Amino acid sequence: MWNMISKKYKLSTSFFSSFRKRRPLGRFDTEFFFLSTFPPEYPHARFAVVVPLKVARLVVSRNKIKRAAFSCIAVGGFVGKQGPDCVVFVKKIPQNESETSSFCALLQSSFAKVF
Repeated sequence: MWNMISKKYKLSTSFFSSFRKRRPLGRFDTEFFFLSTFPPEYPHARFAVVVPLKVARLVVSRNKIKRAAFSCIAVGGFVGKQGPDCVVFVKKIPQNESETSSFCALLQSSFAKVF
């Protein structure tokens, strides 16, 4: 089952309205995604997962990827920690179970570098 995170720890859509004005603190690039970090506005880290329409046409597929990413973040223990705001931009969909586990491992190792 999915381990979701509270709405308190997710970035709101208002963050993306001023997204172009913000300067990222860092960027981590992998084969499945790139992770951008931004200066925090709250004492705890907040997260967002962006899956473009070019990557997954169906809403069901995009939501499934987002759930998997948020689950990896929750299982990794990064929720509630003090740190930057993080945005995961998905570049490629994991096609099978081994790629999904690789996606999760890469996500957790990227967040381990940030925190």
